[in-house]
Amino acid sequence: MSTRKELVSAIRERYAGKGWVEKSRIVAATGYHRKHALRLLNQSRPERCPESLADGSITRQFEQR
Repeated sequence: MSTRKELVSAIRERYAGKGWVEKSRIVAATGYHRKHALRLLNQSRPERCPESLADGSITRQFEQR
């Protein structure tokens, strides 16, 4: 699975500067479903858990109430 992730990260920058014809070719090359590929390629960075959730500060806020 990491090879597809590497492919997406490598072509994300190239995808951003192209027209719709080139973008459709790039999306077809990913091997993902069209909508999934669009979501991946349009992300500025991979999704991560917000820091506030990672360190538990939100949980602590709700516990104090």
